[in-house]
Amino acid sequence: MNYCKHYGTITSVSIAAHGCDTSGLVSCHTGPAWQTGGGVGYTSATFEAHATWVVNLPPFYSNYDTLNLTIPVG
Repeated sequence: MNYCKHYGTITSVSIAAHGCDTSGLVSCHTGPAWQTGGGVGYTSATFEAHATWVVNLPPFYSNYDTLNLTIPVG
């Protein structure tokens, strides 16, 4: 995520790219990400991003994770 502020107000924000970092026995696939509050013209913003991961050995366990990000006031 990239953002710029001018005198505490967000002037631009981008969540164009996100990814998973794994190695070994786990693989990961990115899902959607979106803004959930605030943003340009506000002093803060919140975002939500999703990913699915799988353990690549039997029993092939998988899960879905959610990451919440915040651009704080200031």
